[in-house]
Amino acid sequence: MTKFVVKVVQGQSRTAGTKAKNDVVAFLNEIGYATIDYHVLNNKYLRVLFGTLQWRRSLKKIKPQDIVVYQYPAYSRFLGDKFIQEIKRRNAKAYIILHDVNSLRMYKESLADQRRELAFFENFDGIIAHNEHMKRWLREHGVNKPIVSLGIFDYVTNYPMSEKQVTNTVAYTGNLEKSIFLKKLKINTPIKLYGVRPQSPYPDNIEYRGSFEADKLGQVVNEGFGLVWDGESIDTCSGVLGEYLKFNNPHKTSFYLSKGMPVIIWSKAALADFVKINDCGITISSLRDLSETLSKLTDERKRSIKNNALIVGEKVRDGFFLKQALRKLMI
Repeated sequence: MTKFVVKVVQGQSRTAGTKAKNDVVAFLNEIGYATIDYHVLNNKYLRVLFGTLQWRRSLKKIKPQDIVVYQYPAYSRFLGDKFIQEIKRRNAKAYIILHDVNSLRMYKESLADQRRELAFFENFDGIIAHNEHMKRWLREHGVNKPIVSLGIFDYVTNYPMSEKQVTNTVAYTGNLEKSIFLKKLKINTPIKLYGVRPQSPYPDNIEYRGSFEADKLGQVVNEGFGLVWDGESIDTCSGVLGEYLKFNNPHKTSFYLSKGMPVIIWSKAALADFVKINDCGITISSLRDLSETLSKLTDERKRSIKNNALIVGEKVRDGFFLKQALRKLMI
């Protein structure tokens, strides 16, 4: 039995969209998984025309009972369908790692699209979901295959962890165009922004520091805490983005912890459970309370959550959570 992980390639950008998938490949390579490269054709019609042929070439080494790890979504439903058809034709086993679930993420997703997506998941021998909240939702919507919770995404890094004492400064990273709440966040706490598409003007306490490739970002972010928040409101994480936070594991959380930075996260976010259990940050219901909450943290409390963030960060940098989840699926 040989183990493989699929790497689907299509372009590059300064968002974290492809990094999580590339990191999965890198961590699985460390434990003996061979990489199957699949290059997506830019032309939609050529993808449809040659999709099956491409998969047959990419998967020609797969034998019965081999294991193939597939990462979802991968640019095209059509190509996903062709992938699973070829895996079944070879009598191999396939596990799927969910990076996004469109039925949860897109409010315009129709019932038919939702059913198709969930039916696609059912084709796999096992599923890695983000957390227990996502796992429960999948179960409630009819997915019966074995499901394991990841806990948090791991993060490949080449920068040192921050050992410095925690200060009451906050970093926020990501696609700033979606983060409308930042324009309303006029508080006493200094906040540094890193990412694409800044939406200035921002309040005086907020400073935009620029956009960086994922592997460079860790070299420039040096604030005390990392913020995990989304949507338009500072009182709650509202709308589609807020609802999605109740189920997903934002990749920026993994980035902060890979730096050894404690996180500040919405109390109703799915990952708030992880932060509480590992005591690697603080949860908050409204950003109006942020400055007061930080001011009440004692030096001893800051040292404690900093130490825990370093412990979790080491695991994140080592691929601990992904490797653990796959071991659980295969038992």
